[in-house]
Amino acid sequence: MSDAPAAAAAAAAPAAAEAAAPKPAKGAKGKAAEPAKDAASGSAGKRVEDFAVREFVRYRIDLFDRLYAEEQAAIEAEAAENRPITITLPTGREVPGVAWKTTPLDIAGVIAKSLAESACVALVNGEQWDLTRPLEDPCSLELLKFDHELGLRTFLHTSAHVLGEAMERVFNCKLCVGPPLPKDQGFFYEAQMGDRTVSAEDYADLHNVVKKIVHDKQVFQRLAVPKDVAL
Repeated sequence: MSDAPAAAAAAAAPAAAEAAAPKPAKGAKGKAAEPAKDAASGSAGKRVEDFAVREFVRYRIDLFDRLYAEEQAAIEAEAAENRPITITLPTGREVPGVAWKTTPLDIAGVIAKSLAESACVALVNGEQWDLTRPLEDPCSLELLKFDHELGLRTFLHTSAHVLGEAMERVFNCKLCVGPPLPKDQGFFYEAQMGDRTVSAEDYADLHNVVKKIVHDKQVFQRLAVPKDVAL
């Protein structure tokens, strides 16, 4: 469990929520960015720079890249069949698509540009589904915005990943439990930090690194792996 109070990490959450773009995804992957230049104390910039060369970070990114490439190759093989499917919207409207190619975001763009810009997550046959995850078979599709309970929770989950990366960069910590709090009360991340604790003096550094991460427009990419591989 965390050596630092969870409440301390949670206190930085508003900064992440303010900056994070409302786009959902699972299996977040962020490549190390350039040092933050606007850190209030100047210390966070150095810590972000150190983060880019840490051995475990490089190992994690290399492992993700290898497994993601394997998964994408499998998806492309399925997509090569160009199998037509029908996507049924809540209104009863049917939209044509191609299995393993067409995504919920593609369908949102067909309906309206504004929907593609505001949708946070989809329901496919009632199952929560990332907007950029290809549809695999004929299905029903519902597109959810920020004002929907699941849309909000997806936004909070995404924001928690941004906060988690900022915490790794600033504190060189080991992340434990995080994502959304119950009843949509925000989000948090616990971390193992040894004797280190989080204080209000750290919030400016966290806020600045969060802004840097969002400014870099890191892409959220979904990767499903067995638990033993993830650990």
